[in-house]
Amino acid sequence: MALSEAVTARHSRKRSRNPLSNQYRCADGKWLMLAEPRPDLFWNEFCALLGLGDTVAADPRFNTAAARRGNYLACNELLEQTFLTKARDEWLAIFDRGGGRFAYAPVYELAEAVETPDMRDNEYITEYDHPQGGRIRAVGFPVYLSATPAAVAGPAPELGRHTREILSGWLGCDDAEIARLEAAGICRGAAAATPVG
Repeated sequence: MALSEAVTARHSRKRSRNPLSNQYRCADGKWLMLAEPRPDLFWNEFCALLGLGDTVAADPRFNTAAARRGNYLACNELLEQTFLTKARDEWLAIFDRGGGRFAYAPVYELAEAVETPDMRDNEYITEYDHPQGGRIRAVGFPVYLSATPAAVAGPAPELGRHTREILSGWLGCDDAEIARLEAAGICRGAAAATPVG
């Protein structure tokens, strides 16, 4: 499966009884996520940033976390329709300008996530040249260790890449013995390696 084809399934937004801990689709088809465990603390601010004003913030169906839980279907529907009025980046800019005091973030598809600055800066995705496959993108080393740093050095060796080195250096075989083993089909030298890709 190509990297860009994998899409993670989302749970139903209708199941969330805390509308400030949910995912919402925006006008451009992209998604954002709210993950605020203290919804009463930011409800009025949230409504103001969404342009819903005091009327929605003070609505007895929604004015407390308990009320929103009791009317979560109506609240989720209201927020869903509101988020559909602007593109994801517009909403994120609104939240950023508003101080960003509640928890929110863009939801990326995999192909979009691998292009983010965080992925590049932390080397979560790395590139290297493969002898047969050309330029390859792969997952980088997942952790950084100060005393024993590690990195993705490149592709795994092709079949037979180190046969002669192992037979001569480690096992003490001379050229004639290696040629005999290759002729008998017991081992494959680098020249006989099967191309990858």
